[in-house]
Amino acid sequence: MNIHISPENEQFIQSAIDSGAFTDPRQVLDEALSLLKKREALRHDVEAGLAQLDRGEGRDAEKVFTRLLERADALHSSKSPNK
Repeated sequence: MNIHISPENEQFIQSAIDSGAFTDPRQVLDEALSLLKKREALRHDVEAGLAQLDRGEGRDAEKVFTRLLERADALHSSKSPNK
């Protein structure tokens, strides 16, 4: 497959390589495609969550955050050096 890249994107790719984060253009493009796939998966998950809310399957936010804080406190307490 042959692709044409805009000069701006080509410069961005070269900058990423010059910074040492990547060794070649393929690595940059592989990372970009990986992030695009993750974005699409996240979009799908958000759409599924919104559909659940539309069906009345949501949870009370106060209860969720209270439970998360309780779990975080318990985790923090179990890792405390004084225990």
